[in-house]
Amino acid sequence: MEQNKFNYESVNYCYYKVGNGDTSVLVLHGWGSRIESWQKFFEHADKENYTYYFIEMPGFGDSPNPPKAWTVSDYKDFVKTFIKSLQKDIPYLLVHSFGGRIAIKLLNEKHSFSKAIFVGAAGIKPKLALHKRIVKKLSPFFKMLAKPKVLKKFVYKLLGSTDYIEAEGTLKQTFVNVIEEDLSELIPNIKIPVKLVWGKHDSYTPLSMGKKMNTLIADSSLTIIQEARHGVHMQTPQKLAKIVSEFFNE
Repeated sequence: MEQNKFNYESVNYCYYKVGNGDTSVLVLHGWGSRIESWQKFFEHADKENYTYYFIEMPGFGDSPNPPKAWTVSDYKDFVKTFIKSLQKDIPYLLVHSFGGRIAIKLLNEKHSFSKAIFVGAAGIKPKLALHKRIVKKLSPFFKMLAKPKVLKKFVYKLLGSTDYIEAEGTLKQTFVNVIEEDLSELIPNIKIPVKLVWGKHDSYTPLSMGKKMNTLIADSSLTIIQEARHGVHMQTPQKLAKIVSEFFNE
C-alpha cells in the first residue's frame, strides 16, 4: 500500500494504491472514514488481479477540509478530476455509505464504469420518526438562544446527527448540505449492473433503503449479510471481499 498526493485546486489530498492487478477499482469511502478502516478488507481483497484506488476525500483521513462548504456535486467534481489525473481506464466502482451519494451523481453523467458495488449506500433521504420531526421543528428556536451549545448538541443527537457534532470547520455545513439532498430521482438513471450489499442490522442506512434501491436500479441485485451492521467492510471483510471478486469476475 502506497500513499500518494493528488493536487486539486492548489491543495494536496491523499490517495492510496493497493494491489498490482491489471484491472482498476475506484473505492469511495463513507463519511468520517479513512484508509485504516478499510485495512481488513484489503487484507482479503484480490490484489493480484485488481488495483484499488482509495482516495481520502476532503475532510477525512490525512486530507484537509474542503476550502468552503461543499455539496455532493462538489465531491463528484473532485472525484472526476482525480479519475482523469490517473490517466487510465477504471471499469469498476466500490462505494460505501456517503460514497454512494457521489457514485449516484457520477453514474448520472458520462462515465467509463461498467459495474458498481454499493455497500450500505446513502442517497435516499430517510423519513424522520415523530419525535425527531418535532425536535427538528423546534431546532430553529434553540438556535436563537444566546449560546445553547449543550442544548444544540442534545437536539442534533436526537436527530441522529452525531457526525454534525464531530465535524469541524467547513465540514459542518458540508455535512448539512450532503444529508439534506435526496438523490432518489437520480437512482433509476443508473444503467450499469449494480450489486447492493447491506448489513441486516444497519442503523445508518437501513436495509429498507437497500431494498428501495434494488427496485429503482433496473440491473441490480441485493445481498444481505445477516451478522453485519453499517460497517460491512470492517465487520465482515472476508465476505465482502469474496462478493467483490465474484461480482467483478462474472
